Amino acid sequence: MFRFCITLILSGCVLAGRAQHQPDTLTQHLQARYRASRLPGFAVALINADSVWYEHGFGWADRENKRPYTASTIQSVGSVSKTLIGVALMQCVEKGLFTLDTPINQLLPFRVVNPHYPTDTIRVRHLATHTSGLVDNERTYLQTYLMAPRGGTVPISQLKGYDRSGRYKQETLRSFLASCLSPGGSRYGPQQFAPTHPGQAYAYTNMGAALAALIVETQTNQSYADYTRQHILLPAGMTHSAWSGVDIDPRLQAKAYSSEQRSYPSYTSITYPDGNLRTSCHELARYLRLILANRAGGTGLLTPSGIQAVLAPQFEGTSLPSSLPARESNAGLFWIIRSNGLIGHTGSDPGATAFLFFDPQTGLGRLLMTNIDIDTDPELTKQFVMIWNLLGQAGQQLVPKK
Repeated sequence: MFRFCITLILSGCVLAGRAQHQPDTLTQHLQARYRASRLPGFAVALINADSVWYEHGFGWADRENKRPYTASTIQSVGSVSKTLIGVALMQCVEKGLFTLDTPINQLLPFRVVNPHYPTDTIRVRHLATHTSGLVDNERTYLQTYLMAPRGGTVPISQLKGYDRSGRYKQETLRSFLASCLSPGGSRYGPQQFAPTHPGQAYAYTNMGAALAALIVETQTNQSYADYTRQHILLPAGMTHSAWSGVDIDPRLQAKAYSSEQRSYPSYTSITYPDGNLRTSCHELARYLRLILANRAGGTGLLTPSGIQAVLAPQFEGTSLPSSLPARESNAGLFWIIRSNGLIGHTGSDPGATAFLFFDPQTGLGRLLMTNIDIDTDPELTKQFVMIWNLLGQAGQQLVPKK
């Protein structure tokens, strides 16, 4: 299963002032939505630059053992993880380590060459906007998934990238990407690249995101996990978040369910920066609140101009790359800019779905995460979207009237 941008059309805390009565009402509506759904459990949050207005969990983190899903329950958030790569890249830019227009072959420990256009220059900005020419080859990318020591009930054969023997476990982020993207690598070949020039066409790619994270590693002399923990997770108050489930107390984690309601084995990934962040709604809300506060001019993960650069449209309106999805009007640095104006990211992985978006006009952010696959089940997708839209409607009622 791939981590990707889910192709959907997107249309307890106490609140202050006139909205004090609304948390209980919202909780009741969300509880009703939960009872009418097949979601095992989920959590939601509403955020602005000043505070987390509302957060709540519903249902079960572990259905079989009746362990509730709370706002502090931890699970994978899939490609929402990529938003941290955008922040980390800009932190490096602000430190003077490189610019967005630096050729990646000046920053990496191996050369990356598109065999279709071997003389073209791929730049950092191309990776961060999915216009580098790199693509995800299914056979190769599924090899990045690794089964953790703890087992599960879904057959391993249903998770094609897993290997009980652990033969992939000796590979690092660097060695795996070199094998795929560098001439002479054991997995290198035309199947890893599109026949397009850098900047010409949009192609969502996990491999490109992982390569951007490797640039952070090589330029900071830290693993991406260590760097982001020090410079993003801890400053945001995400003290219980990690890049692998094996680093988190299993009693805090949600079971991951397939759309058939069977649990997946615990897993991790070689290319973990592209989608293996394990966190809770409570801690992810802290991250989004810090982003919004930073955007509003406050101190945070970046300078105000730095965070604006991460979230700003990277494509000129008259020269959008081909194949940009219709639901997206532009792109930030690993942050999606939707045609409806929302900025954020979606995430999907085995047994995990997450949405993180904010409205730049109102400054209102919202989160929804659940411990089940929804992308292959139209009924689950509809149930998820109804909860997402209900959360958005509730948030709009809390925005002060001008």
